[in-house]
Amino acid sequence: MQYIILSVSRSEPGKPVFWKGLLSGFTSNPFEAIKIDSRHINEHQARYNNGFDTLAIAADEKGLDAIGFTCTINPEKVEKLRVYRLNRTKKDSPDLLDNEEEDPAELFGPDDYFESPHYDF
Repeated sequence: MQYIILSVSRSEPGKPVFWKGLLSGFTSNPFEAIKIDSRHINEHQARYNNGFDTLAIAADEKGLDAIGFTCTINPEKVEKLRVYRLNRTKKDSPDLLDNEEEDPAELFGPDDYFESPHYDF
């Protein structure tokens, strides 16, 4: 099983912080966090799962649910992307995601589509 590391010492209520990996820093987006194999976590408990500074979280829906992590979307941005992709389909594009026009998903960062994540301990 794969795990992501919650930095308990850097997190605050409503603002989780996950480890991105050595020399990569931290992120509030669990999808950007480095995934670590359970065997490696077990071999290095003091670093990755000590319960004070770090907590290993299963890198799946159940793991994120265990810390109360939720994610919401911006419906207006999702609709804009949906309409754009539908229009591309109507133009008989050979590959919907591989075209010369700029896809709105490329014009905006993840924060434009996803609202701030929240969690409770």
